[in-house]
Amino acid sequence: MPYPSPRPLRRYFSESNEKPALFSFDVFDTLVYRPFWPPLKTCRPAVKLLHRAIGILAKEGSFEYQGRRPQWTELHTLRFEAARQIGDEAIAAGDDPEIPLDRWIHRWLELACPAEVITDGRDRDVFLDQTTEQLARLEIETDLRCCRPVPGMREQVLEARRRAGRVVFISDMYYKGTDVARILDRCGYANLFDTGFVSADTMRTKPTGRLFEHALAELDVEPTDWIHTGDNRSADVEPVERLGGRSIHLPARRWPIRHQLGFFGMLVGRAIQQFRRILRPRA
Repeated sequence: MPYPSPRPLRRYFSESNEKPALFSFDVFDTLVYRPFWPPLKTCRPAVKLLHRAIGILAKEGSFEYQGRRPQWTELHTLRFEAARQIGDEAIAAGDDPEIPLDRWIHRWLELACPAEVITDGRDRDVFLDQTTEQLARLEIETDLRCCRPVPGMREQVLEARRRAGRVVFISDMYYKGTDVARILDRCGYANLFDTGFVSADTMRTKPTGRLFEHALAELDVEPTDWIHTGDNRSADVEPVERLGGRSIHLPARRWPIRHQLGFFGMLVGRAIQQFRRILRPRA
């Protein structure tokens, strides 16, 4: 994902002497970014681990699949089907469509390992619970290794700390707030935030404005004394302005050339693999 330019923030700090009570920052693609496309490639190690686990258990006789086992690419598709189902259920109940990681993975496993393919129902429950925990931990650790700080943003957070009463992060993310804080610490933002608010903890999201309302209420800050900055207009600009706050939009800039070349190389590699499959003689 192309990460944003800090220029609008630099311009604001150079032109304004305001000292708001609260300055908040979006996290992903504002303070940190994943140096590959698509960003959700971080789930691939978990997908492949599940595929391997299903294969092992099928050989041991714990699973009785009718026909062939799902391929890892099919498991990848099922993961996003699980997210769609949970989101639709939340909207139907009048809630924000938030999907915490553990719930997302558990539903994904239910789709990938339906009851009819497990020889023992009790073993299935144990498998679902233990594997959910293992895959969630793997995905978080993958993001801890992969995420990078957006160049120039640490200096902007430091400047915000010099001016604002409090500085917090507010993120729509399926990780818990403690895990988002670990990623920020790993990327050089340790001890720069007073606290943080994450949608997976509160089941409120930014586009609806409910996560912002929750943060303002918890901190006892009026919207008129608050500035938020982020890269997404529908999540970081429009709801903030609806609530009466001020927003600083950070537009995305182009990837560094090394990332563009890496992405292009990935596309070429995939095309070559598909071409080889077409040419491979059938048995």
